[in-house]
Amino acid sequence: MNRKLVQFHQREDLYTPRYRAHHSVASRWLEIDWRNERLNALAHALAGDDVSGVHTLRRILEPESATTIVILQNFSSRQMASRSTSGIEPSLVAALSRLLFEATAEHDRHMFWGDSLFLVTPRNFQRKIMRQALAQYDTADDDASLLVANGFLPAESSPAETVEKRQGAEAETVIVCYGQLSPEEVTRNAGFYFDTNRLNVSLT
Repeated sequence: MNRKLVQFHQREDLYTPRYRAHHSVASRWLEIDWRNERLNALAHALAGDDVSGVHTLRRILEPESATTIVILQNFSSRQMASRSTSGIEPSLVAALSRLLFEATAEHDRHMFWGDSLFLVTPRNFQRKIMRQALAQYDTADDDASLLVANGFLPAESSPAETVEKRQGAEAETVIVCYGQLSPEEVTRNAGFYFDTNRLNVSLT
């Protein structure tokens, strides 16, 4: 955990003021070179050439932010709770994952899922939907379109797991998926979704 993430935990009373980031990681942050033409072209393709969409993707992956909270507004309960791969959250998470994969050096991509990126979900049903959403960007064809990449989706390991299964593991980037839930579902299980310990494990 870098310095800014530790400070976030302290502000939220998750850690004591005495806790310090280890010197080996205190100054680390996400490295994305937006000057890379292919990466920029991919962002435009993922956003459907919508300028505001490209801006949103880039803002979420802002390297100087230790944590980015994405609030999904102006969507109906049905859109939010959709268990389809075309739902709001699965589509966004898949696009962000594809960008992070593209920003990873080719010789490190075999370790992308696990070392570079985790997807964390509170519920098991979300794991399957996330994998299906990611699959649209995976291909075995090296000459396929810009949107897809050879080896993007892991054959054996799961790119998305529940908080409990990820406990004790670490990755450079973690996307915590709490958006694909209806207000009714959240209200019924508020104690589960708003559990401070579960959030703490997700972020650490």
